[in-house]
Amino acid sequence: MKYWNKQKEVRERCWTKVLLHQDPHPYPSGYRGWNRYYEFDGLKRKLQNNPSKRKFYMMILNKEIWFECGADATWFMLTDYEKA
Repeated sequence: MKYWNKQKEVRERCWTKVLLHQDPHPYPSGYRGWNRYYEFDGLKRKLQNNPSKRKFYMMILNKEIWFECGADATWFMLTDYEKA
């Protein structure tokens, strides 16, 4: 899959969002993102190595992944969701 970070309005209107598990004790500031860069980078690299021709989007400030294709979101939920 290709990483895609353009046109937020298109992503919010047409893409599928997967919310990942939040840490049980978030920071007092309300930060809900990734605590470790290597976990974020590892998951991003794994998604980029997926042979799908579609796109995905994720950012370090929150634990959610947007998928252009609903089938890719389903694949992620069935295979890697518990590990993320």
